[in-house]
Amino acid sequence: MNAVTGNRWMFDPRGLATTANPSVLDRYNLRFTSIGVTGNLGQRDMLATTSGRYLIQEGNVGTPAASWDKWRIFLYRYAEASVVPDGSGTIVPIAPQTPGGNTAFGNPSISVVDDPAGRGKAVVISYFLFSERAKNGEAGRLLYYFRL
Repeated sequence: MNAVTGNRWMFDPRGLATTANPSVLDRYNLRFTSIGVTGNLGQRDMLATTSGRYLIQEGNVGTPAASWDKWRIFLYRYAEASVVPDGSGTIVPIAPQTPGGNTAFGNPSISVVDDPAGRGKAVVISYFLFSERAKNGEAGRLLYYFRL
């Protein structure tokens, strides 16, 4: 199981070619395997705040690549000074559940946006719900929001 991160300079002002510097996050991966994640540490998204950085991370707790109904979401908090998570942060399982009882989520994304009603800010979190164990047509994209 490998979570990979990379730095990309798509439009280098020095005129150099596009570059990428991928690195495997071994300590980060081990933190997740120590709490039962068996594989597929895939998509994640980061939110920086004044109190630290937060990653919303997908991971499989079943048989890797064979258990779409076992994908779960985790919140990883780490120090503001760290650009890349080094495994020293804290992990909290997030347990969203749909009205139909679906708990298999992947492809997390998180953002802070202006509240459309003009009442400050809101946190928007999106997921993909896998069709395995989905009820009543719940499979597909899902969007949650919370006013701050």
